[in-house]
Amino acid sequence: MPIRPPARLLAPILFEREQLIHAVGQTINLTFDAAEAGCVGQAGEVDKLVYFFLEGLPLIEEQFNRILHPYGVHATLSGIFCHQTPKVNPQPTPTHKPSSCELGDILFLVTYGRRLYDRFLGNALLVQAKEDAAAINGSVQEFLYQTADGFTYFTPGPLTGQSRDLSECHNSLWFWDFNGRHWWHPLPFFWRTTGISARRRMQFRHHRPFEFVLLDLICGVSGRRVRMLNANSPENGWSKIVDDLIRVTARSAFRRQNAYVTRNRQPLRGEDAVRAVNITMGSPPPFLVRSSLERIFRIFDEEMAKLGAELERHSQGFDEEKFKHENPRRFVGGKSGADGPPILGNERLAAPDGDDGGCSFVLLDFSG
Repeated sequence: MPIRPPARLLAPILFEREQLIHAVGQTINLTFDAAEAGCVGQAGEVDKLVYFFLEGLPLIEEQFNRILHPYGVHATLSGIFCHQTPKVNPQPTPTHKPSSCELGDILFLVTYGRRLYDRFLGNALLVQAKEDAAAINGSVQEFLYQTADGFTYFTPGPLTGQSRDLSECHNSLWFWDFNGRHWWHPLPFFWRTTGISARRRMQFRHHRPFEFVLLDLICGVSGRRVRMLNANSPENGWSKIVDDLIRVTARSAFRRQNAYVTRNRQPLRGEDAVRAVNITMGSPPPFLVRSSLERIFRIFDEEMAKLGAELERHSQGFDEEKFKHENPRRFVGGKSGADGPPILGNERLAAPDGDDGGCSFVLLDFSG
C-alpha cells in the first residue's frame, strides 16, 4: 500500500487538488499537441514522452508552485529520460510467446522533502506507455504486468540475471494509454490520456484519466510505498525494483558524454530535444536530464547524493547555442531544421553490449 504524506503537505494538496489535476491535464494536452506539430510525420510514443519530459515537467512544476505557494509548499520535478528501457524475462515463462519484453517506460516517484519514518522514500508507480492500450491484449507485456510472479533482468548489463518479485506490485504497475480524445471531455481535440492499473484485487484493469492517477500518487492513494535500500540490499521486491531503475540510470547518465543536463535555464524545447536525440542517436543512446537531483538524491544515501551533486555540476556545462552552432543542418536554415526533426516513433533502442542502460524516471518532491 502507499504511504500518506505529512499532513502539512497533504492538506493544501487536497484543498487545491482540482487545480493541480487541471494543471497536469492541460500540460499533457499542450505537450502532445506540440509533439504532433513539431515532428515530421505523426508523433510516436517516444516523441510524446520527450516533449512531456522536456517541456511538460517545467510547466507542471511552475503551475504547482503558483498554486501551492500560499501554503508554503514547494514542488520540484526532476528526472532522467532514456531512449531505452530494461528488458526482462517474466517468471513463470509465458507459453507460446517471446520470452522477454520491456519492463516500463517511466517510473514516477513522489518524495516529501525527507525520508518518512526514517525508512520510506515515498510512493512510486511504473508506467508502460502505449499509443493504444488495446495492443497489449495477449502480449508478454500484459502477462508481466497483470499475471507474472516476478521477472529476471535481461538488460541492462549491471542487472542481467538478477531476479525480482512482483507480489508487492498491486496498484503500482500501470499502462499509460495515449489513444485519447475521450468522450468524457467536452472539448474536441483534447488529449485525455488514460491510466490503466494492471493489477487490481477484485477488479480487472481500473481506468482513470492519467492526471488523476498522478495526483493520487502524490496524495498517497495510488502506487506503492518505497523503502530506502542500500545499493547491495538482498531484497528483491518493489522497493528493490525502484532502487534498481533510479540508481543504475543515475550511474549511467553520470558516465555519458551525450547526456543533456538542464535546470535553471530554458531547457531544450521539445522540438529541439527531438533533434538533439536524433543527432546523437547511436551507441550509447543519449540521455536527457532535468536536474535538481543533488538535493533529492540526498534522501537516498551517500552514493546517490554524490551522483546528484556531480550531475548538478555538469548542468552548468551544457551550452545550447554552441550545440546548435555545431549542428547547423538540424537547427539553422537546413532542410531538416525547417521541416522539424524526424520522428523517434514507438521503438526503444537496445542497449549495446557493456552499456549500463537505464530507465526513464521522474521525481516529484514536495517540501515545506
